[in-house]
Amino acid sequence: RDTVAVSVDDKTVAVRRGAVAVAQLKELGGVAGGYVLVQDVDGELKPLADDGSVTVHGCEVFISHVQEGGA
Repeated sequence: RDTVAVSVDDKTVAVRRGAVAVAQLKELGGVAGGYVLVQDVDGELKPLADDGSVTVHGCEVFISHVQEGGA
């Protein structure tokens, strides 16, 4: 598997191409606890589940933000 670069909060991180755990992206990008990760897909922000994964091809952009909602 190839290693590719993605952006997490404007920080470039290297990950393996293919399925990558969202938790791993958050760890590599230094995302603070309590924050959620979204993927910028052509200007549309798609939320990612903390216990999910995302398929990485290279050059993807991920942005963290404070968890919204709740009780």
